[in-house]
Amino acid sequence: MENSSYSKPKLSSTYFSPQVQVAIRLNSNESPFGLPHRWQSELSKAIDSIQFNRYPDRLSVNLRNALANYHKMSPENIYVANGSNEVLQSIYLAHCRSGKVGMFEPTYLLHSHIANIVSVPTLRYFRDESFRTDKQELDRAIDNKDLSLLLLCSPNNPTGNCESHEIIEYACSNFDGLVVVDEAYVQFSKQNITGLLKTYENLIIVRTFSKTWGSAGLRLGYCLAAPEIISQLFSVSLPYHVDAIKQIGGILALEYEDDILESTGEIIKQRNETYEFLKTLPLDVFESDSNFIMFRPQTVQSDQLFNSLIEKSILIRFLDSFYNLEPALRVTIGTRDEMARFHDVLSDCL
Repeated sequence: MENSSYSKPKLSSTYFSPQVQVAIRLNSNESPFGLPHRWQSELSKAIDSIQFNRYPDRLSVNLRNALANYHKMSPENIYVANGSNEVLQSIYLAHCRSGKVGMFEPTYLLHSHIANIVSVPTLRYFRDESFRTDKQELDRAIDNKDLSLLLLCSPNNPTGNCESHEIIEYACSNFDGLVVVDEAYVQFSKQNITGLLKTYENLIIVRTFSKTWGSAGLRLGYCLAAPEIISQLFSVSLPYHVDAIKQIGGILALEYEDDILESTGEIIKQRNETYEFLKTLPLDVFESDSNFIMFRPQTVQSDQLFNSLIEKSILIRFLDSFYNLEPALRVTIGTRDEMARFHDVLSDCL
């Protein structure tokens, strides 16, 4: 289906990607699968019992207990907020009042965007040719006494690759400040570093319900860390910052882990099949441990291919605003039908 009202979006170098009316949206790394309808039914019933004339639980105790049970740790190790972005904002506010944050480019644009909003200075370090954190660059950051926090993204957005277990441990062992690992997409990978929390009290792991749990509209995120760190995060939070609906929605979502595992498995399958397909085309394709794949065309410019896909009513992400990254494209994995259409249209465009 073609979009007759199409007009080329302005490809600006800002965080926000262009939003246009298309038949297939594969640009925002959302899950194509939501939680089961029975989750929505249960949530609707639970909402009926909320006393909306009263403030919600200020410390989100029941939600944190549910997350603690899910992760097999104490609720004192868990902080919740309105999406992982607010978690990161709280971390900056609590732990970077007099220091800077180091990040390894290219990486998730909102890491530096949030830092700018709360006036936290950032220092850039660079990834290697495989887009992994470079050991020498990491040592440079570790030796910088101006840094209060190191931020790693694993799997990394937009490149899709995980940091090695060894590099994360090395950072935690040698850096005097806090090491934050943004794991928004970790369930699409085989990585599991939660066990490191028992060894390293300077480690913070950030998670979200937006991706794997198919709940981007819920806007719920959390982090796992030592109780002292969690306590400091609450000290910079606004009162009652997590509303009652969000708290109940998160608790109920955790009861559907089997459904989430099934949908995650389907996304991984589609990702792997799409990766193999992309390698048959004149593209440079990058391996991914996430629910998206980054690639770069060899025969046309990235922006030309991006616009050609929009003309066929398919929106992906044009990566023109990432630091230290030659313009490339990123496609979110959708449903089987969406990916089949994407494969056909991409072949035609090339």
